Amino acid sequence: MSEQALSEGAKAFKSGVHRTANPFDPSSEDWMCWRDGFDQAKAVAERVAGTVPAMPAVAAIAAD
Repeated sequence: MSEQALSEGAKAFKSGVHRTANPFDPSSEDWMCWRDGFDQAKAVAERVAGTVPAMPAVAAIAAD
């Protein structure tokens, strides 16, 4: 995994860059890492902002 591409993707999200602005070749591992960093940063921001409900407890899932 390219830690640099992962970090760049997270920074891109925080800077307001659109997800489609991924600068890497779509067939490369760096492209996937950049996308993952972007998506992870977005997920954290949504969770902190409260726009996405918290994940249910593992115990509640196991009880089903």
